Amino acid sequence: MSLSISEESKAIALRQGLRPGENYRAVVYCALNKTGLKAALIGGAIGAARNNQYGFMILMDNTLRFVELNSFDTLKVKNVFDIPFDQIQVIKQSTGFMGMRKAYCKINKQKYNLIMYVKVGKKLQNQKENVEILDQFLANLKNA
Repeated sequence: MSLSISEESKAIALRQGLRPGENYRAVVYCALNKTGLKAALIGGAIGAARNNQYGFMILMDNTLRFVELNSFDTLKVKNVFDIPFDQIQVIKQSTGFMGMRKAYCKINKQKYNLIMYVKVGKKLQNQKENVEILDQFLANLKNA
């Protein structure tokens, strides 16, 4: 059992998130949370915290694949799902506290914040570079 993010968590996410023969361009530790009136009404900040899904976003050739980790054991995968590129509308991007990158997106009809952590500590190799790759990809998607 582990509460911290590490290369081991990342390796487990990649093993469970990739099918044989699939390749990826970047893998980023991040939070994905639902936004909007419904999320706010559920309980304000507490409700927003409940909507957070923490895990690894994997940039593939034609989809983003999110591997959600268990909140209390980051060595266990809770859920894996794909977000095809044609279903993503990037509305706004920004840089937040300590260089974290944010992308406000609409996926189908639901609004989400994607928060990509640049500084997760020294336990994740190439996190900063992978955040830059995914952030640039989202910028290109926004301008397409």
